[in-house]
Amino acid sequence: MKAKIRKTFQFGFNCLMAVMIAGCAVGGFNPSSMNEINFRDRAVSEYDEDVRVTVAVPNESEARALFGADLATKEIQPIWVKVENHSNRTYYLITTAVDQNYFSPMEAAYATHSGLRRSAKSAMDRYFRLMSFRNPVMPNTAVSGFIFTNLDQGEKIVQVDMIANQQIKFYTFFVQIPGMRIDYRSVDFNNLYPDVERKDLDLEELRTALEKLPCCTTDQEQLHLGDPLNLAIVGDFTNIAAAFVRRGWLPAEETYSTAVWKTIKSFLFGGQYRYSPVSSLYHDGRHQDLARQKPRHDIHERNHLRLWYTPMRFDGKPVFIGQVSRDIGVRFTSKT
Repeated sequence: MKAKIRKTFQFGFNCLMAVMIAGCAVGGFNPSSMNEINFRDRAVSEYDEDVRVTVAVPNESEARALFGADLATKEIQPIWVKVENHSNRTYYLITTAVDQNYFSPMEAAYATHSGLRRSAKSAMDRYFRLMSFRNPVMPNTAVSGFIFTNLDQGEKIVQVDMIANQQIKFYTFFVQIPGMRIDYRSVDFNNLYPDVERKDLDLEELRTALEKLPCCTTDQEQLHLGDPLNLAIVGDFTNIAAAFVRRGWLPAEETYSTAVWKTIKSFLFGGQYRYSPVSSLYHDGRHQDLARQKPRHDIHERNHLRLWYTPMRFDGKPVFIGQVSRDIGVRFTSKT
């Protein structure tokens, strides 16, 4: 029978101190209380018989309120992690597994010191330390706090590794972050095809079905051929998206006014817009359901990936087909 987890005073004390500091509003430093921000409503958890890990990622405005500083402009993103240890072992969270280039609390605070008085800087330093995740997680206790990582927008892979004496545990989270209009969020994958069109195929049937597909994508009117269809992936959407994020493939914003303007600025001034919209290619009468990109030096050099959800199933999992290309230049056109 699981031991009943004891209440821990460490994080409770930290939160109390943080609220006290926040209430003082020292020299322009005025963070909000944790209870005032609802980012934990989006928390996701994984657990086994010994350990439960919960993760939540505040968006940029939530992080600004929580820490009284614009961390996003410094490319810093706080991640909230809670570890509940129901075992008799002492566990340690490996911070470098979450982000090998993570920021310490003092580094994150120092990055946003500009414009503050000395007293406010000291208050901010204390606050960031108190709000950070602190090892160890003792037997039958819970610890929670923030880890300061490099900024990702739209979605984030959070890898939490826990070690104890002769024991190691791995937890992987795919977390969606509000605030960016990512292309696939408008796609209702469950209702793209009626049930009667969904087909479970064995390996030979899948090969035959793939061989019968058209060679290439098209334009919207299906009058001209586009890039070749050169990729097939089997798996659930979340697992596929997480795998590509882990390998450095970023989501693409929808094509709308703000995203277009960011693209133009990046094109004209040579900046790197990591989430630039991907132009549409068509298959089966619709543009891609999911786009990914891997930036290289600038907006002119990106690897592009487009995927379409199909009615085919293999081993009980959906089949996506797509195309991947290596772009070497960008030009503006009225056709897209």
